[in-house]
Amino acid sequence: MQKNNFTDGVHLQGGFHLFIKVVLSMTIFFSCIGFVRANGDDDTKIWTSISHTSYFTKHLFVGFEEELRFINEEDEDEMDLYQSLFNVSAGWRFNKMFKLSLGYRTRAYDWDYIRSEYQASGYFSYEIIDDIYVNYRLRYHLKDVYEEDKDNKEYIRNKVGVSYELCKRIKPYLTCEGLYRFNYSKDSDFDEIRYTCGVSLDLPRKIDFDIYYCYQNEINVKRPKNAHVIGIGISLGKYKYQPKTE
Repeated sequence: MQKNNFTDGVHLQGGFHLFIKVVLSMTIFFSCIGFVRANGDDDTKIWTSISHTSYFTKHLFVGFEEELRFINEEDEDEMDLYQSLFNVSAGWRFNKMFKLSLGYRTRAYDWDYIRSEYQASGYFSYEIIDDIYVNYRLRYHLKDVYEEDKDNKEYIRNKVGVSYELCKRIKPYLTCEGLYRFNYSKDSDFDEIRYTCGVSLDLPRKIDFDIYYCYQNEINVKRPKNAHVIGIGISLGKYKYQPKTE
């Protein structure tokens, strides 16, 4: 049987292009990790999370997430657990481009006290070119302070990003998020900006794996503490609603 050299060439060419894309993406990502090591004056953090989302209908979903955050401050040698967060949220997915959600979060600081937080979020995603998406998230975020002489912290968080589907299971992305604080008597109402680059992997058995680097840049505060964050997230078995058939 004669081989189809043209078809084989197309597959080889496509595989080579995919290989180059993966190599470039991982090079950019690990270059960012190298930047962490080259700038030792800032804190280094590791954020780990595990989550699950279930769709009860084609539109209604509920999500859970547990997150542990570790820190290595500039004058210390060990990585210590400094925050534990638990999130529960419910929302409505209108279509592939738009969804809304409400969330409740508990944040434990060094296990000394627990703070409640509330969130309302809107998500938008649009494919501008083949396999290239623009993503936007608008979030209202309320943090209870539990101190009589201080007001609760209220934020509007704008997060914009771009992602690219290298293939069905690999998606690198870049994001920038600004935290706008209400009733903040400084030169600017923004007190933090976060820059993130990462890679999302769609693994078998409906498991998603996310690894990223984030630079936290505090602004308009007396003693800004910037930080380099390495993040690892796992989403387990996202359940999708399957309508019953007669």
